[in-house]
Amino acid sequence: MLSAPTFPALNGAVSALHADAGGLLVGGAFTNAGNQPNADYIARWDGRQWTALGASTLGGSVLAIATRGGKVYAGGIFTNAGGNPDADYLAVWDGGKWAPACDGPALTNPVYALAIVGSTLYVGGTFQNAGGNPGADFIVACDLATGAVRATVSGTTE
Repeated sequence: MLSAPTFPALNGAVSALHADAGGLLVGGAFTNAGNQPNADYIARWDGRQWTALGASTLGGSVLAIATRGGKVYAGGIFTNAGGNPDADYLAVWDGGKWAPACDGPALTNPVYALAIVGSTLYVGGTFQNAGGNPGADFIVACDLATGAVRATVSGTTE
């Protein structure tokens, strides 16, 4: 017979789920997942226990998660991820620290969606002029090899 846990696994809403080789990455508005200090807003469930992604928290809800090459990309309603003033609303965990996921100025509004296709990270949200690019409103593409930001479509208006 399984015994009931003495505390809830999470204490806030879940907004994002992403499976990778290490288990299930969970993002949301929770703190101390599984009673683990620093497992705030994003945590990994390996089927037995919760773990934090490093000692520095994001400081706000995670709404989207993607992974590639051992790195974890998180988008949401946070600023200064891991204490980095350039990692607002979008950040990457490289296994040791949180950092900006793309080059250029930090985003100015929340990220709600992430998808990786090949070596491009697509980011969707309520931001405008991502990376200082006036054509990168609400959706932007980030080259994961170089960090370069580009608009996803180009064209002219009449």
